[in-house]
Amino acid sequence: MPEQILVVDDTPANIQMLVGILKEKGYQLSVATSGMDALKVLERVRPDLILLDVMMPEMDGFETCREIKKSDTLREIPIIFLTAKVETEDIVKGFEIGAVDYVAKPFNAHELLARINTHLTIDQLRRNLEEKNEELVRAYKRERESAVRVQSQLIPRTTPQIAGWDFATSWHPAREVSGDYFDFIQKKDHLAIVIADVSGKGMPAALFMATGRSVVREKSMGSLSPAESLTQANALICADAAIGMFITLFYAELDPQTGTLTYVNCGHNPPYWYHARNGEITELTPTGKVLGIDVSMQYKQEQIQIEPGDLVLLYTDGITEAFNERDFEFGDESLIAVLDKYSHASTERILTEIQSSLEAFVGSAPQSDDRTIVLVKRV
Repeated sequence: MPEQILVVDDTPANIQMLVGILKEKGYQLSVATSGMDALKVLERVRPDLILLDVMMPEMDGFETCREIKKSDTLREIPIIFLTAKVETEDIVKGFEIGAVDYVAKPFNAHELLARINTHLTIDQLRRNLEEKNEELVRAYKRERESAVRVQSQLIPRTTPQIAGWDFATSWHPAREVSGDYFDFIQKKDHLAIVIADVSGKGMPAALFMATGRSVVREKSMGSLSPAESLTQANALICADAAIGMFITLFYAELDPQTGTLTYVNCGHNPPYWYHARNGEITELTPTGKVLGIDVSMQYKQEQIQIEPGDLVLLYTDGITEAFNERDFEFGDESLIAVLDKYSHASTERILTEIQSSLEAFVGSAPQSDDRTIVLVKRV
């Protein structure tokens, strides 16, 4: 389809000359004899290019150009000034307010047509690029939504239902996808509990998280001890890890009948263990380095006895390292304070209080990291 050009000039002879030149080349034309007339034409027509006279009564070309550039739908139309005003300051002024070119009167028809063709070509390339960018944005959005659906299916939707035990969880990605995850793995007579945090954020962390989850799950299903499972899992993760990527992970196997919890802490934030007997809160400190760095790492395991009323709080550093508007961290002390105050409540109540306290502290500051919590209580 031929390109459309709007010619704006208050001199009939100039309009007649321009129309003759442009029609011969097959352009579709609209004509306006003043700046105000041009704005009215633009209400019903969107040309591909505007030839705009500068020296017009009431509203000159500069003011007309400014008005056109205010419109979201019109501002990208290339404007070429046609004028006898060829002083440097006038030319500079024209470019500053948004013109793409400046042709002096009297003009040469061949030069004018060449410049029109150049700017129509440039504008077409710009529009093609915008369309490609929009296509890429739509494609990325579809892929991102797909990734969110896939990853959300990897996160348990329900907590274990075991007599004498109470569980609660929360998982809040900082972006659409997360490097955090938690997991419950039902074994023969034990329940494996996992919480992990992959270095980085976004899609790379989410992909690495999926890999790590699969490896840990596969190794936990055999007859190996927790320490042996994580040692072998680490060797596999090291082989797949990109440079600089690693996983902090806490893995525990719970015997619901006896209350024994055997754990391996691979460089993860030490979970807090609340002792109902005396009200103390202790840490389940690391028993080895993070996963994915040292292929020769041999993990150790520890064991604790969870008594009725005891509570174990697992979390990722997005909780304690959440910042408020003044750039202060929520911190371990704030988390411990909530745990201590509500330790006798249900895990759902404790989780609600942690989240409320965190939200009140953070305020309107943006979430900078994934936030995950797992609560385990013997009742």
